[in-house]
Amino acid sequence: MKRKRPGASALRRPALLLGVGVTALTLAACSSSGGGSASSSTAPAPTSASASASESSAAALPAIPKKKVAYVEIFLQAPIEARINASFVAAAEAVGWEVTTTDVAADPQKANDAINSAILQKYDAIVLGSVEPSLVQESLKKAKEANIPIIAIAGESRHDLDSLLSAVYTENDTKLSEPLGAELCANVKPGSEVAIIRFNLFFSGQIRGDTMKAAAEKCGLKVVADPEAEQTLTDSQAKTSAIINQFPNLAAVIPVYDTFTAGAVAAIKAASKTDQISVYSYYADAINNPLMRDNKNIVALADCDCVIEGPFTVNALVDLWVNSTPLPATIPDGIITYSAITQANIPPAGQDGPATVESVLQPYKDQWATKFTLP
Repeated sequence: MKRKRPGASALRRPALLLGVGVTALTLAACSSSGGGSASSSTAPAPTSASASASESSAAALPAIPKKKVAYVEIFLQAPIEARINASFVAAAEAVGWEVTTTDVAADPQKANDAINSAILQKYDAIVLGSVEPSLVQESLKKAKEANIPIIAIAGESRHDLDSLLSAVYTENDTKLSEPLGAELCANVKPGSEVAIIRFNLFFSGQIRGDTMKAAAEKCGLKVVADPEAEQTLTDSQAKTSAIINQFPNLAAVIPVYDTFTAGAVAAIKAASKTDQISVYSYYADAINNPLMRDNKNIVALADCDCVIEGPFTVNALVDLWVNSTPLPATIPDGIITYSAITQANIPPAGQDGPATVESVLQPYKDQWATKFTLP
């Protein structure tokens, strides 16, 4: 399904994150905001000549060149994917660019077709939303030969084909999982039985499953089952039900994708074991935020201010196309903050995750406004 200008849902971000956003700009090889010290209260009012000079200076700000960007998304139905896509589209539109998003619905052939189409239509850049390079390497080679920048964002992918990418601005799924592992070990008694609902086709799913298994075993928990599930509620529910039937003393379930959480919760309810089996999953988003509010046995959700990836990517491309500054190879450490969402700090109703698109985008817009004439 192709679509232009997908609606950016209200997402997340606390006020203190604004400082992180500014840090992101600095680390992305941008100049600072240029904000000097505040004017003295006794400073003289500007003369008409100085006001005219100021207006002339403002009029002289360069425009950011018009660009077309193809965004190839692996699975837009996943709320975290929609969240990051929305942040990129909002940032791109803020500088006057056109974005075409193609949701390939986990179909590698559609992903290859979307990349090849972008090459033929001479798009200026291609952004991969959680697309495994190994699934599209032939089309990536063609894009590289055409000198089209290719940037990976959202879910982490295998790094053996990073040479085909211009930059990798994805989250780190090991760091994403570590706070969740800490919550699991703090709340589940050592010696208890736990299960992981995995998805190894995507590297992000594999890394989450491996990290959570290592964390559980390190604190004395017994991982008694870790089957793979399909990306459907019915299959994750079926896999969870089978585990509950086989291990009646199960204490916790760990679904590695937000799309699995509802199925796991439904299976636990059907078995009348909500007081016994707790859930540790990923992302306090459009699915899991309300689900967590209604189900107290969802103890923790791994999350991050991943929406920073959208404006960070746009800013890096602006710097490339305006100043010929090479793209940073990766997103610097510290730009993305990882945390565990619990019943105590769940985001407001209707908000996806701990930061909103608006909160991460505004510092970039403020910076761009000091240097460019924006649309």
